[in-house]
Amino acid sequence: TISVCDSYTWAINGTSYTESGEYSVANGCHTEILKLTITPSTSNTTTISVCNSYTWAVNGNTYTASGEYSVVNGCHTEILKLTITPALIWYLDADADGYYSGTPLTQCTSPGIGYRSTGILGGGDCNDAIGTINPTAIEICDGLDNNCNGTIDEGFPIVTYYRDADGDGFGNAAITTTAKCGAPAGYVTNSTDCNDSDAAVNTPKTYYTDADKDGYGSALGKTIVICSSIAPTGYSANNTDCNDKAETIHPNAIEICDGFDNNCNGIIDESCSFVTISVNDPSIQEGNNGKKNLDFVVSLSQASLATIKVNFTTTDGTANSSSDYGSKLGTLSFKPGTTTLIISIQISGDKLYEANEIFNVILSNPQSAIINKSTGIGTILNDDAAPTRLSATNEEDYVSKSVQIAPNPAMHFVNLKLNHFAEGEAQFEIINSIGKVLLSEYRILQKGENNVQLDIQKLNSGIHYIQIRDADKKTIVVKMMKY
Repeated sequence: TISVCDSYTWAINGTSYTESGEYSVANGCHTEILKLTITPSTSNTTTISVCNSYTWAVNGNTYTASGEYSVVNGCHTEILKLTITPALIWYLDADADGYYSGTPLTQCTSPGIGYRSTGILGGGDCNDAIGTINPTAIEICDGLDNNCNGTIDEGFPIVTYYRDADGDGFGNAAITTTAKCGAPAGYVTNSTDCNDSDAAVNTPKTYYTDADKDGYGSALGKTIVICSSIAPTGYSANNTDCNDKAETIHPNAIEICDGFDNNCNGIIDESCSFVTISVNDPSIQEGNNGKKNLDFVVSLSQASLATIKVNFTTTDGTANSSSDYGSKLGTLSFKPGTTTLIISIQISGDKLYEANEIFNVILSNPQSAIINKSTGIGTILNDDAAPTRLSATNEEDYVSKSVQIAPNPAMHFVNLKLNHFAEGEAQFEIINSIGKVLLSEYRILQKGENNVQLDIQKLNSGIHYIQIRDADKKTIVVKMMKY
């Protein structure tokens, strides 16, 4: 009885059989009988790829090398086609600087991003996100532990820095901080700023008196030293003004012909012609009442490129500011190109018969020009009729009958015989030829004829005028010669 796989060759007769059955061979009286069971062969192939080793469940064997392995069990064969991949050691080196962090992993494939199995120089990377930080790096001053020795910025000194609030590069010595690796934002290494709120200044500045407020200071005036980029009121950062009393004189001024070095170049009135100022001598009818204007015309000899200024004021002559006209003072300002300006003086009208009266407008303190004619004589023309109580037919006759003067000329004293004047206090003034009052006295007049003596010893020789104003404001002027 035989059980075989696929086929069987019987040695008795040399015949190969491929099918199960009962076969016999007679040899004389002996018969050989073969009971044959043929089972067809089968197989199963398993293909495996594994890491490092593989234990086959079919036979319990563990394989560490790639190959084809088989196990026969009767007519069935199990075949194992095995691929063994050796396991690798994987290191986490996320910054690719050759130094890993953490614990290496042993496996056939990469655990993930940042792992590598080759090119590793060592471990101990304390910051695997920055490639310049590892155990062999050189320590630099940046607030990091570059060489992974557990100490930050070793070997670098602690430096004191000073607050620079205005960002001018100069610090405030009163506000400090310390750091190793460079100045913190808003701090610098020096402490020399005298004003940390003004970026335009860091050391005290000298300012010079600018008395005329033209923006230019004088080297000869008072100085002040402060830590500010802005000059105090009345001071300037420069000292180039050659005349700190006139605002129109400074290095940037236009040179005009006024007898001054306007542009401070050391030369007076270069390449220019003089501008002169004059005032005229107007007159006006007095009128019986109310107010009217007498206009004085102030004129320049020519137009100027600069602004020209001149002061003016009124002074009494035979006319009095308290009753005959309104006093006035001020400053005229000629803008470039302007050649004439008007000074208007109010004249008061009355019905008193009196001689013509005069007063003056006097110019002074010119800027950017010179005065040619400084005094304008304003004449108030009498337009009132002579009193009917007198037989005089004209003003001169009236005056001669009202006032008699002797001696005339006089040296020491002058005697006045007065008629037709109101009773009470009268004013006596002696006036020179340009209207200036040289003497003023008050006397009490009685009714009728009065004799008054005036002391003229202190007067200069020349022509003078005696103005008499009585209690009724009647005014008479007589001419006198002093020698």
